[in-house]
Amino acid sequence: MFLTSRVMEGTYPNYQQVIPKDNTKKATVDRAALEAALRRVAVLSRDKTNAVRLTLDAEMLTLYSSNPDLGEATEELPVQYRGESLTTGFNARYFLDALAAMDSEIVHLEMKSALSPCVLKPEGDPGFLCVVMPMKV
Repeated sequence: MFLTSRVMEGTYPNYQQVIPKDNTKKATVDRAALEAALRRVAVLSRDKTNAVRLTLDAEMLTLYSSNPDLGEATEELPVQYRGESLTTGFNARYFLDALAAMDSEIVHLEMKSALSPCVLKPEGDPGFLCVVMPMKV
């Protein structure tokens, strides 16, 4: 097997600039439970967008999706969260890909607002994080 590589010339963007640092909305949830609930809810999301609405409110995480042809799906999970209610939307596929890459039992979700990216961090691995961009639902 031969492997050839070449360094591309040019200016590379600073990826650290897109990782939000001052997130005030922080939640802790069981990764496997979130992944399973997200898979179930995503079944009824629209095919092209895979849009799922995520609401954090008083120790509860609610996932919701709808499809005019198939119906609606809602899942609620216990979560460690204190703060103002927050409702945002994400592409379920991207969120599931991030969760699948983690080995930890617990995942931390961090956001600044409903329109800001969500930073996912597995517990016990400070060098690993995923950023998922929000979408309008």
